[in-house]
Amino acid sequence: MNEIDAVKELGDKIGYGNMMSIASALWRRLLKKSGIPESGAFIPTSQSFVKNKAKLQRITNNDIKNSDYRIKKHLGE
Repeated sequence: MNEIDAVKELGDKIGYGNMMSIASALWRRLLKKSGIPESGAFIPTSQSFVKNKAKLQRITNNDIKNSDYRIKKHLGE
């Protein structure tokens, strides 16, 4: 199985937006532990968010907080 098939399989199973939110939270966690700014570790999941910067910022901040909380809770941190 190649990477595209693996991503498709997981995205089909858990939802693509959910997969990207979780991946972004794990990416931020890795960057933070490495001492690298984690601000870029987020992927907007809707074109409308990109067009509406205020909405994107609000959604992004909420998603970051929620996703990071889920990861910390799951990993017992």
